[in-house]
Amino acid sequence: AAAAIGIAIKPQFVLLWVVREGLVLWRTRRVTPEGVIVPVLGAAYLAAVALFAPEYFALVRELGPAYHTFIRNPLLVTALLGDGAALALGALVVAAALWKRLGARRPALGGSAPGDLALVLAASVAACYLAAVLQQKGWGYHFYPARALAWLLLTLVAAAAAASLAASRARWTERLFAAIAGAAAITVAAAAVAGALAQAADPLDSRYDADPSVGQLIPFVREHAAGEPVMVLSPNMASGFPLTTYAGTEWPERYSNLWPLVAAYDSAIRDPAPLEFRPHDEATPIEERLRRTVAEDLARTDPALVLVLATGPDEPRWGMRRLDLLGFLTGDPAFAAAFARYDSAGVVGQYVVYGREGEPIRIPPRAPGSAAVDAPDEVVLDPAGLAAGVLFIVVLIALYRRAGERGPIAAPQPEPS
Repeated sequence: AAAAIGIAIKPQFVLLWVVREGLVLWRTRRVTPEGVIVPVLGAAYLAAVALFAPEYFALVRELGPAYHTFIRNPLLVTALLGDGAALALGALVVAAALWKRLGARRPALGGSAPGDLALVLAASVAACYLAAVLQQKGWGYHFYPARALAWLLLTLVAAAAAASLAASRARWTERLFAAIAGAAAITVAAAAVAGALAQAADPLDSRYDADPSVGQLIPFVREHAAGEPVMVLSPNMASGFPLTTYAGTEWPERYSNLWPLVAAYDSAIRDPAPLEFRPHDEATPIEERLRRTVAEDLARTDPALVLVLATGPDEPRWGMRRLDLLGFLTGDPAFAAAFARYDSAGVVGQYVVYGREGEPIRIPPRAPGSAAVDAPDEVVLDPAGLAAGVLFIVVLIALYRRAGERGPIAAPQPEPS
């Protein structure tokens, strides 16, 4: 039942269910209860949507293509450079290279042979990897299931290969792949534990925040909103969450962020020419829906504060920060009328603050050298990544040398007559 709900939320992960049921059917020639429950509940979900919320299908037809465009990467770029793709692909390559060492010869799944579990894990890694690639974003949380399963697969392959190599000598290529599996499994585990301990020691450090301004905004919003709704106008979900939760306020918008605007001007954002919004009478249905929805939410909820992500310079390297959010939204008369009740109060972090007319707002002093619009992040050497790379190489060399200390490859012995 949980799998059916998960697939309904993220349909790409139906690949995991297909692979799992396909393996069971291939190895056992039977259909499991999960093989029946998932499609039955999936059909019930679709029927319930059609019965209770039929407008959802029209919404998907309109917003689905736009979301596919939103921060989209080419398929090959996502497949090779996605955040986590390398670990998943590497685990599959290593497992394939050492497959004969895993002893996957049992006729049914669920046995004790390492190859049985390796087969399930490898197939699951491949399914979750494809599910992430199909989304064409390359985001780390899309690849997380594939990464987590890949680490389990590497650990299993390393342990099984080490036991097999101890019993009989192997070629240098097998020793190398076994060492890669072990070094990768150890490095990933060490990096995860070290990162968790470092964050636990200083959990409020700004480097752990998806939005660098959230540390300044939480106490400010908690003080001035006092539990009332706060509207955050930004094309990035990190602007509103976890700010809304940590500040104890309510989220008044039906959109989690203004991503449809980014999708509507995807090509213009990358174009070096000045970015100009379409005239109101030429706006796309996505733009009209966004303006109307945000205007209705503003008028309906009367938020205590409106935070607007500051607009960056009109240059391609600034990406979605080029968008003048208020310039776009005030093109709708309903939004302009509702927003006229708010006065600009100042800047907190990278957000321009607007409060209800006549209500005093105390803006905290800005930190020396801080700016409302920070320059895009530059690629710099990551100390943690460098340490992980050094650890991987050291462990790889140690494991390879250890595997080579077991003597020459044994010559095949003739079978007794």
